[in-house]
Amino acid sequence: MGLTAVSMALGGVFVGMDGRDQISGSTIWPSGNMGGMIFLFDAGLFVPSQDFRSGVDGLVRGVRETMDPVKGFDEALLPGTIEFRKEKEYKRDGIPMGTEDIKGLDKLAAELGLSCLSQR
Repeated sequence: MGLTAVSMALGGVFVGMDGRDQISGSTIWPSGNMGGMIFLFDAGLFVPSQDFRSGVDGLVRGVRETMDPVKGFDEALLPGTIEFRKEKEYKRDGIPMGTEDIKGLDKLAAELGLSCLSQR
């Protein structure tokens, strides 16, 4: 519960999702009701970098070796694992997008006077 509260405070209130601008923006973008925040920091400022890397490796290994996969999957993974594995393919071929996503981006591009994805 504490993590949820901090996440909502930093990813919502702190980035203005509860303010006047967000309320007026919701008429333009009705689905735009969530905020987000990304923190970047050098873990080496808190612990030796190699210790941190080893700890993360141990966490990943522990998930793979001790957790049961979600129904329909062959292995238990942490967020980002699939994307890490697909990175080379995505760089070469692009990230696959659904038709509805492309239509939405095309609509936004037209509103902004930019060329549409479907026209490239």
